[in-house]
Amino acid sequence: MFFVCCIVFITIVIIIVVSIHIIYYIADAVFNVITNIINDTIICSIVYLSLIHISEPTRLQLIS
Repeated sequence: MFFVCCIVFITIVIIIVVSIHIIYYIADAVFNVITNIINDTIICSIVYLSLIHISEPTRLQLIS
């Protein structure tokens, strides 16, 4: 009986450890996706604002 309880306990521990690793892997992947989206958004915003800044003098010259 003791042997069976040990096997069951070890199996449960293995399932918990594997589950934690899977959850960690999924959370890490989600974090990376969110980080990439935020970084892409920031980079696009900077490029867009830079283009506005560069084109503003040209636009003003055309109006004059």
